Amino acid sequence: MILRFGCALVFTALCATFGCGSDDAAPANAAGSAGASSGGASGSGGSAGSAAGSGGVAGNTGGTGASDGGAGTGGNLVGMFVAQGHMGRTIVSCDDGKSWTGNQSDDDAARCFESGFDCDHNAGAANGIVFAGGAFFATYGWGTPGGVRKSSDGKIWNEVLTGTTFGGVAASEQLVLGAARDPQTSADWGDNWTQQASIPLGQIYNIREAHFTGGSSGRFILVGNSGANRAIAVSTDGKSFSLPSVPADCDISFYRSGGIAAGGGAIVVTDGGAKACRSDDQGATWARVDMGSDVDSLLLHDGTRFVAWKQGTLVESSDGQVWKQSPTTPANLQLGAVAVSDAGTYVGVRGGWSNWYDKQRFYRSSDGSSWDEVASGSYTGSHPIIHIAYGKVPASACAAK
Repeated sequence: MILRFGCALVFTALCATFGCGSDDAAPANAAGSAGASSGGASGSGGSAGSAAGSGGVAGNTGGTGASDGGAGTGGNLVGMFVAQGHMGRTIVSCDDGKSWTGNQSDDDAARCFESGFDCDHNAGAANGIVFAGGAFFATYGWGTPGGVRKSSDGKIWNEVLTGTTFGGVAASEQLVLGAARDPQTSADWGDNWTQQASIPLGQIYNIREAHFTGGSSGRFILVGNSGANRAIAVSTDGKSFSLPSVPADCDISFYRSGGIAAGGGAIVVTDGGAKACRSDDQGATWARVDMGSDVDSLLLHDGTRFVAWKQGTLVESSDGQVWKQSPTTPANLQLGAVAVSDAGTYVGVRGGWSNWYDKQRFYRSSDGSSWDEVASGSYTGSHPIIHIAYGKVPASACAAK
């Protein structure tokens, strides 16, 4: 089934920001239920050219088989950012973040968090997007099951898996993983899905974050929490997971900010708090590190350094161990969803509660410190944007229609 969705853009959920959600409830459906609340999972969200996610363990096959075939890796390819928002929203940029087009959603007329309408908990709640195998994979649904959608051009989306509430989506060079306590994986880029064995998380029902650390020897990293119970799950293949000891004072109770990022031999996990968890041995052991500041944005590794932002401040580290802060331009810059291209261009969407629709703003930067606001006529303000991913698509996907 090919799905075309109307114009709309999405940002952050109230429950994500203020900590409400289905944290203590057992998952509603066994296939892929215990995902991150829309207020919670930042998923993989957009390190340059990398795939993020987490894995599972053997079981049944399923899915709709409605693959769009993927874009492949050959031919004339161009860079594309895809921003994912609530209500099934997507919007794309083909010009390095200078403009955003193709805005669409499940319901353009809906207004998130107005008149009691909770966009954090519905079938269109955005929980992660990743580029892998020549296509973008986006997962939606929290509270009410949604599904995984796939697109090779960022504009036409096929629903390749239904009835899920994944807390994120990640991908290695071999498979795509829908992150949950009962994860599902696809080894053929979304055509078929395998239900994996449940991760033995005890009283933790919700996976909040998912990331693949990259390369042929990378690891799937999943972070779960329900109330005060927290865990990090690590897998080499997305099929079996270890549960390393995690310092009790690490800030990994996810609701919106931070995330999982990897680079330079280190993995860093933070929920936006200053007390991050760091591993330098592929996730086998973890130690707390002090970032020196909490952060408002998602966390990235840009190929050289770890980066995140709080209002008016860039927080960065070359190794995930020692962090420094520097002012941004403009001084009142507030970012939420962010990503970086393989050319080093950063893009971001205005963070903070209720900064969507007419208050939504898009930004771009060449260095992460000095940011330009995208001209108001170069994007459509709509539903909250939660994640942004970057990938290479056929040039025809960016041709003027």
